[in-house]
Amino acid sequence: MKRSADVVVVGGGIVGCAAAYFLSEAGAKVMIVERNGLGSGASGHGAGGFGVSLHWVEPPEHARFMRQAVNYLKWIAPQIGEDTGIDLMWREMPWLEVARTERTWDYMQEWAPKTANKVLDAQDVQRLEPRLSSPIFGGVLGEGNGQVDSYRLTLAYAKGAEKRGAEVAIREVTGLERTGQRVTGVKTSNGTVVCDRVVLAMGAWTQQAEKWVNFPLPIGPLKGELLFLKPKEKQYWPFWVSSYDTVDDQELPIYLHMRADGLVYAGTTAEPGLYDNIPTEKARIGIMHRAIRLMPCIAESELVEHLAGPRPNPPDGTTVLGPIPGWDGLFMAVTLPGIMCSAFMGRIITDLIFQRPLAVSIATFHPKRLAEPVKEHYGYHKLLTDRSI
Repeated sequence: MKRSADVVVVGGGIVGCAAAYFLSEAGAKVMIVERNGLGSGASGHGAGGFGVSLHWVEPPEHARFMRQAVNYLKWIAPQIGEDTGIDLMWREMPWLEVARTERTWDYMQEWAPKTANKVLDAQDVQRLEPRLSSPIFGGVLGEGNGQVDSYRLTLAYAKGAEKRGAEVAIREVTGLERTGQRVTGVKTSNGTVVCDRVVLAMGAWTQQAEKWVNFPLPIGPLKGELLFLKPKEKQYWPFWVSSYDTVDDQELPIYLHMRADGLVYAGTTAEPGLYDNIPTEKARIGIMHRAIRLMPCIAESELVEHLAGPRPNPPDGTTVLGPIPGWDGLFMAVTLPGIMCSAFMGRIITDLIFQRPLAVSIATFHPKRLAEPVKEHYGYHKLLTDRSI
């Protein structure tokens, strides 16, 4: 049995739900088609941090995009929370990145002055967060950052969209229909949804759509794991603290921050090619060891929960956003930092579909680059290659 919509959003993660929110707000009849459940992938287990940390400062145009995305999220998220009655567990806090090796300190001193972040010497870092352990070579302080519960934000986008007439359908997408180059429908396990616009917001599963569109979409999973910890005593956590820890000559990432409910997030790991959401003992031990080395008081914390799941993994590490070549009416939106970029990407997708002026150029994020060889790695990819993580 065929059903219809103006726009079908394939994927019920945070980016897909954000797109549905803004599309429905603009007056489109929207259907979100999701195989498992809203926020069942990376959106349900992410740390929810928003802020442009040091490994995101390259390339400059992507860093600018992310800063605009953070500013837009900070403006719109409280409105979405109020509109839907969902407590997003919003908390703003500075981001303190700590250099614990000379290599990281050299990198910070090179790149931090090109951002709005403040470079700190070792004494300033220790004064701001005396619970940190040695060695400390220096650090960077970024203002205007914070944390939001990613799962609640995903549900808030979806609820806001549904209030404006959007529909959520739990079923598997099996293909696309088109006439000439124009997309005309989405094939699902329960029939075809007729439409004239489609947004692929499939996150870590984007590559599965290659056979539908006959265009390379080399975006797979990057599994990450994180821990929820309960401090032994009530503590004051003024900063989101992150660092790199040297183990066997490798620099491994670690971050610690306190949620609005008093639990401390500790993460993360980065394993390319893994789709599973099964927490592992190896990851738990590794995260705890790095967390304790960074801040010894963590040793007294109680483990409350251990989450794992696949994040989307674009080949060069940066956002992919825009129309898919060879199709009319078919768009895609995928990025690794989906939580902080979700609202901005949802707004841009809506402006593209309604042919409105864009707030920022997205030329460098166009999906056509996926058909070209990767020239340089950025973000987590840069950490995985240049830093040998």
